[in-house]
Amino acid sequence: KYKVSNISDKGDIQISSFNSKEEPKKFDLPKDKLDRFSVYEQQQISMAKGDIIRINQNGFTQKKERLNNGNLFTVKGFDKEGNIKATTGKRDITIDKNYGNLNLGFYNTSQSSQGKTSNKVIILQSSMSGRAANKQQFYVSASRGKFPVSIHTDDKELLLNSVKRSSDRMTATEIAKGGKSKQQVKENKTKKSIQPEMERLKKIQRLNKMKINKQKKVNYGKSGPTK
Repeated sequence: KYKVSNISDKGDIQISSFNSKEEPKKFDLPKDKLDRFSVYEQQQISMAKGDIIRINQNGFTQKKERLNNGNLFTVKGFDKEGNIKATTGKRDITIDKNYGNLNLGFYNTSQSSQGKTSNKVIILQSSMSGRAANKQQFYVSASRGKFPVSIHTDDKELLLNSVKRSSDRMTATEIAKGGKSKQQVKENKTKKSIQPEMERLKKIQRLNKMKINKQKKVNYGKSGPTK
């Protein structure tokens, strides 16, 4: 990891070593290879003993033990230098305080929650989700709970429209044949198959209404029924 130390007027980017244990070494970032780098915003989070943390990117502990994206650990404490002592209950590790790619693990994204279950699920899905919200994503979120599921959003109408949209990708063959995915074709076939039945039911309803309207109205007065 490196941090940006300076940007010249010409746009040249200078970076320096992020590891606080080493003497900072400065390099010029090759602008012709920017597609090989990822940029992060440095932030600080507060954590205490007993908190759950989640690893957001593959890496290693201070003892070069493997850390995988999605791993959850419980904070046991901190050493004198501020590095994080954590555990899974079976495995104790120490994570560098400048590891960077971790966050509090009291929640999961839809993608990282696949294959997991919980007694209760709380779904927080705001309008900021954008095109990340779709039918498949919402199914994964809603099906994680064994019992109650509660959904919270700031735009109900947008959420309802988003979860109707499929995220199925079209193959080159599907695009060449008219730009319809297998899911769209399946939905169209279903609509076509039920269309005749819907028309038959509507016709029966119309006939029933006609029969009712043709029946003579009978009023019952004091002297008996009158037409």
